[in-house]
Amino acid sequence: MFAGQTDRQTDRQTESAYRYLHLFEVIEKGTNAVYSQHLANEESLEEDYRAMSDLTRMVLASFDYNKIRAKRANNFKQMHELLGKYNELILDDQTETPMVYPFLCKKDGLRQHLIGNRVYVPQWWKHVTDSPISNDWERHVSTYLLPIPIDQRYDTVDISDIAKIVKEGL
Repeated sequence: MFAGQTDRQTDRQTESAYRYLHLFEVIEKGTNAVYSQHLANEESLEEDYRAMSDLTRMVLASFDYNKIRAKRANNFKQMHELLGKYNELILDDQTETPMVYPFLCKKDGLRQHLIGNRVYVPQWWKHVTDSPISNDWERHVSTYLLPIPIDQRYDTVDISDIAKIVKEGL
């Protein structure tokens, strides 16, 4: 038994080692090469809810969350300095721990331009665009909001490069 493992494991606790394979492949092959595996993994998580595995608990315990928080905040601030004047959203660049830089700009084809340049920007709330109860603002945000990656994997050069690709698409 390894540190942190207990003999209390039940059938309600998930096993997760196989779920990590695509994360390791990202390192060798890149995000785009394993995207379909990522989607399949996400879908499988919706099928059955279980307790967190010991492996996942140990992985999460290994992160330096203060360092991650600071890196994301700095990346957000840099991206906001580079793209804020083009953003329809009024943002506070003092965001505590941002997940993405939410860039809203009514520019058809910009999402495809970014994806074509290997900047993955998903479309959130796709169902909103076709929903009869959605209003114009909700459709606008769903269609044109680009959640630009700014997480801790990126350094200042990466953020500048991504901002440059966005500006080229404008």
